[in-house]
Amino acid sequence: MGLFVACGSSKKRAGDAYGTEEQFCQHWAEAACNSKVVEACAAARVESCVAKQTTYCLGSVPPYYASDNAKTCIEQVEAAYEDAKLTAEEVAIVRNMGAPCDKLNQGLKALGEVCEASDQCNSLEDQVCVIKPGDDSGTCQVPKLVGGGFSCTAVDELCMTGFYCDGSNCIAKKGDGQVCTKDIPCLEDFLCVDSGGQGKCVAKGATAASCDADFECKSGICAKPATGSGKCVESVVLTPTDPVCQSLG
Repeated sequence: MGLFVACGSSKKRAGDAYGTEEQFCQHWAEAACNSKVVEACAAARVESCVAKQTTYCLGSVPPYYASDNAKTCIEQVEAAYEDAKLTAEEVAIVRNMGAPCDKLNQGLKALGEVCEASDQCNSLEDQVCVIKPGDDSGTCQVPKLVGGGFSCTAVDELCMTGFYCDGSNCIAKKGDGQVCTKDIPCLEDFLCVDSGGQGKCVAKGATAASCDADFECKSGICAKPATGSGKCVESVVLTPTDPVCQSLG
């Protein structure tokens, strides 16, 4: 999920401690800025960490925020930062609003209405924007996952992990050395890399492999210094030079 600027669309409910974006982000920041994190990131004080994380959070809240699942999200943020060390799953939560923090958007579109992106749909009801191959828009649907070889033509059908929809059926994604394109993707542990004008599936980096971005690593984490290339790692131990710490004080 991408980062979105909050639109102030939520309506505060009586007694709801997470009812507004500002309240949610205050809770988020307090959950993130424990003593271990403040020490690891060399923050001036807890208050400065909370202030920075609140600002960061406000730039990450989905555009049509709703607080129904906010408490569950905050609990996972607190657990992620508890030891000042982040696994790939925890990075996805605290940096990309990964599950369960992906269930905070009520959207403006109703089930079945035309959409261009999932943030227009109601994630509280498990809706995403299902866009069929070759189309620029789709419809808000509760997706039905379809296995290899089966039809994916229905408006609510998405292919299971490891498969893609060719417009008619779910086909296995491509593996090592196979040809790939924008419409013919590689398996999840591979990248489609241009090779002499033709895309080819190349394995993502294993632990300690050189990288410049998270998506280049099997682990999903590229530990990158301020300058130069980084290394693929299984987890991030927070230090003052780590990019995560820049939003923590």
